[in-house]
Amino acid sequence: MALLDGYTREAVTSMVAALERFIEFYILIICLAKGKKAKDFASFWRLVGRQSERQIGAFLVLSLLEENQTIPDLNERANFRNKVIHQGYLPSVSEAIDYGEYVLGIIFPILKDLREKYPKQLDQADHMHLSKKLDLVENSRITSSSGPTIINMQSLYAADFGETTFEEALEQMKTESYSRICFVRSM
Repeated sequence: MALLDGYTREAVTSMVAALERFIEFYILIICLAKGKKAKDFASFWRLVGRQSERQIGAFLVLSLLEENQTIPDLNERANFRNKVIHQGYLPSVSEAIDYGEYVLGIIFPILKDLREKYPKQLDQADHMHLSKKLDLVENSRITSSSGPTIINMQSLYAADFGETTFEEALEQMKTESYSRICFVRSM
């Protein structure tokens, strides 16, 4: 959404955060699939939760074991990420779109695989994420809603999930979502 408003740095920062949260979500699902309890994952995450390099290392090992693949361009993309986040670099629109394509290129195929191999654990991890919010409010219950987004749990079960490019998804958000009124500026 930030990119649609012309904020390329904020867009890349949001994509970095999305990838980092996906890594956490992925590791949780694999732990659940291997019989680990939520408290075991929580203990593990306390060790790595503030150290993205360790999180990425765990993710790379698990994706190699589970998906039989390594993530391409990780070091090159880490340099771009650090330049944007820590050095204040303002990426161009095309650089932001390219980074979005890269992030979706990681997330989409892995989510598809998780949907097929571990649907129960995928739902369990989603429920755990929502349940964490319950602890913040007394006498509450789980409900959720979402604004326009490229990836959500409902879209995960669509037959064409993962077929859209990042640029196509941005265009759909501009023209088809309820937020289309907000995005009148062209990119």
